Amino acid sequence: MDEKNAARTHECTTGELKLLRQLNRYEFAVEVKVMREGLNNNKWDYRGLKDYYLSFLGQPILIAYVGTKIGDGHNMRAVKLPDGGTEYTFVDGTAERIIGTLSEDPKDFRLEEIDGYLWMIAKGRIFSFYAREAVEKIIVTGAMAVSAETEIYEADNGVNGVEIFKNWAGLGVTILGDDVPPAIPGARIRAMSVRDDLEGMMLRAASLLQEADESPMDEKKEKGVNKGMNKRQIAHLQKQFNGYTVLNASEDGMRICLASEENGAPYGYVFKDDEDKAHVFDERIFPMRVNAAFAFDSENSVEVDVETILDNVSAKLVAANALNEENAKKIESYESEIATLKAEKAAWRIREAKTAVMSRLDALNKDRDARCAYGRELADGLCAKIETGCFNECMNEKGEWCGDQLAVMELEATCAREQEKMDKANAEKARKAMNWNTITGGDADETGTLDALLDYATK
Repeated sequence: MDEKNAARTHECTTGELKLLRQLNRYEFAVEVKVMREGLNNNKWDYRGLKDYYLSFLGQPILIAYVGTKIGDGHNMRAVKLPDGGTEYTFVDGTAERIIGTLSEDPKDFRLEEIDGYLWMIAKGRIFSFYAREAVEKIIVTGAMAVSAETEIYEADNGVNGVEIFKNWAGLGVTILGDDVPPAIPGARIRAMSVRDDLEGMMLRAASLLQEADESPMDEKKEKGVNKGMNKRQIAHLQKQFNGYTVLNASEDGMRICLASEENGAPYGYVFKDDEDKAHVFDERIFPMRVNAAFAFDSENSVEVDVETILDNVSAKLVAANALNEENAKKIESYESEIATLKAEKAAWRIREAKTAVMSRLDALNKDRDARCAYGRELADGLCAKIETGCFNECMNEKGEWCGDQLAVMELEATCAREQEKMDKANAEKARKAMNWNTITGGDADETGTLDALLDYATK
């Protein structure tokens, strides 16, 4: 599981766990509503549930304890390896621990459509000998929310920040605390009867407990060294330290590791007792030195003052910032030049389009009588339209500007409509005119004259 997928792998999809009945003095059968297909509250869209749901076969059921609190989140800690990779450790006091397992029989897994969603429901069991408090809480509450842990192999970015998981596998199921919001509402755990032989798993769990008792962790804690809090606890502490970032804290929450938001310098703060945690006094925040451990192998490491590392990094950052500032100034200059060129090109296109329109109007009026010439007002309205720049971005299929041609075409269409009006007016005038040649039988030049009318009337 790589660091990139760590966020995807944990707290990714939630369900429900319920106890069904006690199998024996050491085990409770459970039924787990593990996860559903589709988009959840974390904007993760799981696809292909039918193809991947059996990857949960035999996977563990886990829970974290924080003090007397039963159930938390996906509590683990990333550890950097000498080769630059990342592993996850579960040895901290508040880390998840295995208290059961899902069935290894595919028949104990089923897909069921609930409220329009396709859910995966599995059978399993909890080791009540190792999880008495959790079992008691599930019995009292009837069920507890769970969150499926998955590893993502292939994902795409959807719209509105949604990540679409197309290829994935199940790693386990974590029982959540009461204050942990589920990614999928309605996912919980309940108990049922599955008669698998899990003595091997119980023995392995007991072996892990024995190894933990014999580990040197207790010696380290005697010297004041521990692994710190989880992210949710750190987020709660952060509200009390304005101007500082809470990096970590001791498990009891008494010693706080801080970084100045102004310059990133390390600072510390110590609460005197639990009552003292209600208030933070700025004058009690003190500077600290931070060491980094270079782990050559599991037994040999060398500590280095972080400032020694940061001096080199800071020098590179200063140089990079100077280069960024120089590049920013160049970009600003280039953008200004580009804006000027765009403005000049826009003004040139407006002039060209107006010139083309007026030239075309003159050409159309060249052979026309003054009484039937197209008025300049036909072009004035179009020129006002050209001034708005609406023809500036007109391009032909070759990517060449053709706004002047389109403006001329619009002028010709306007003139055609004007000619149509003239033709109608002339036709109406001809219809009303009196053909005096027909009335008097006279010559054409007598037609319609007052003299001809009087002469006709006195005959």
